[in-house]
Amino acid sequence: MDTVVPSFLKGKNERKCPQERINQPLEIDQRVVTFIKDHPVRGTVRYIGQEEDARGNMHVIVGLELVGNSH
Repeated sequence: MDTVVPSFLKGKNERKCPQERINQPLEIDQRVVTFIKDHPVRGTVRYIGQEEDARGNMHVIVGLELVGNSH
């Protein structure tokens, strides 16, 4: 699984360092926060899968059911 970076802990102009990542696997029905156009949006994990790119690298694909206000 990939790692989760707590973006809400960072300012807009600060870089996120790999050392600050949290090794926490996502789970189905887990509540999460993501950012769309710099606005936090809450949702629930509904799907987790893996996809291989043209170079053979595996990527985690996460499907979210989003809820909240539109801006």
